[in-house]
Formats: sequence, structure tokens, C-alpha cells
Amino acid sequence: MTTTPRPLFRRIVVGFDSAGEPQMLIETATRLARATRAAIHGVFVEDNRVMALAELPFVKVVHAPGSASAHIGAERMRAAITREAAACESLLSQSARRAQLAWSFGRTQGAFREQLERAADAGDLILVRADPHAGPAVSDALAVARSPRSKAAGLVVVPRLARPVRGPLALLAAGDKAPLQPLQLAASLAQERREPLTVLLVAPSQAAMAELEAALGQARVQRPLTVHRLIGGALDHLTHLLRDLGASLVAADLEGELFRNEAAALAVIAAAAAPVVLLRESA
Repeated sequence: MTTTPRPLFRRIVVGFDSAGEPQMLIETATRLARATRAAIHGVFVEDNRVMALAELPFVKVVHAPGSASAHIGAERMRAAITREAAACESLLSQSARRAQLAWSFGRTQGAFREQLERAADAGDLILVRADPHAGPAVSDALAVARSPRSKAAGLVVVPRLARPVRGPLALLAAGDKAPLQPLQLAASLAQERREPLTVLLVAPSQAAMAELEAALGQARVQRPLTVHRLIGGALDHLTHLLRDLGASLVAADLEGELFRNEAAALAVIAAAAAPVVLLRESA
């Protein structure tokens, strides 16, 4: 008798806001959901601070250079947010239906970070957009996943733009709590898209590298993979290597030593220039 493998995640929870340009978020969510047999749940967060800003008398909208400006106001801003939410829901539904995925969508009000924490439950993977070169935005996203209140299985940081792709990459570093989780996810993505699979092993010493290689040897990966090794290199060596490899997606351990260091986490996410999936041991 054959059994269906347990989905890696229950849902991919996608955080939308009024910033627009949801295409990269939806494309990444759909790709992850297809590979992991997860449902997609979109959450459009109407940030109360945006509405408060619209009420200020000096906040105006200019439609074209040289044209007259107009006060935004709460009514105009609310209508714009409603249109953006409807556009996000429409694009998400179209993508999910094409991929034959279960999906849902909801709207809420409040602080973006707090609303995502509330929306994500055990087994969910939170997906947000954050400019990798804007430290505060990425730090806020990391704080969502690291929060002791969060039940999420991990976080996906999606850039506004991505480079040409070479397939997913699993970043396994010495000190990771669950090094095979990122590998399992990267392998599933490579299988789904028939893309090459790359593994990057990072260790401070030859002995630590031997332990990583032993863990890799125990993994049951059904696809050929290319392994790169970095021993004792500085952080800038790692970031340069990530830029050179040009992965379509990077999967890593959120609770490992590398991503517990805020500066290192920001540098790696920026260097990836692609969606970065950070998994918790409980995923």
C-alpha cells in the first residue's frame, strides 16, 4: 500500500499590504505550495498608521509632474486600499487555481507584524516582502518568526526583484539545529521545477565540515546535487559565494548560529537576492 507523504507545511501565509506589486509574493507562494502540498492563505493588512498619515494636511498626491496636488484624505486612501486588496485577492486566486491549490484570503487592520503573528498557526510558513537592502524591514520580518508568541514553522523573505535563477540552494551551516529541513525543502522545490539542486556547507573548521558532510550523507535526496564547501571563511566570503551561485531560492535554518546573528542574517539575505526560506526546528 502506498501512502501520501505528509505536507511539509499546513499553509503558506502571505502577508500583503498597500505597497502594491504583489506578483513576486504570489509567484513565490505558489511555487512553495506546489512543492510542499500546502494551501495558500493571503492576509491583507490595512495598517492603521497609513490611514492616520492620510489625514495629515500636508500629505498630498500628485498624479503627474507639473499637475496640481490634492489632499489624500481618509476616504481617498480607504478606496485605494480597497482596490489594492481586491487586486491581491484576484491575482492570488488566479495563481492558486491554475496550480490547483487550495486558497483563502482575508483582510484585517492593525500593525503588519502583529497581524501576521495572529494569522499564522502551527505548521504555517509566513511569507513577506522586504527589501533585502533595507535593514529595518528585514529585521521586522525576522522578528515575526523569532517571536516566542509565533507558532509558525518559519519565514520567507521575498525581495521586490530577483536575479536570473539557477535552481534552489540549501545552506547548511555548523551549529544548525535541524540541517536536513532546509535540504528537504530545497530538494522538493528542485523536483517540482526540475531544476538543479545546490548545497552550500559552511563550517569554521575541517572537523565541523566533516560533521556536516556526515549529516548530508544520511539525507535521502532523490535528485543529483552539487555541493560547495566553505571552511573558516569570513562573512564576506559567504556573501560573495552566494552572489556567484545565483540561486532561485535559498533555504536555511532560522535557529542556527548563522541566522541568530542579526548582522550576518541581514548580509546573507541581501546577498541571496532571491527568496530566503528560514525554517524553525518545529516545522
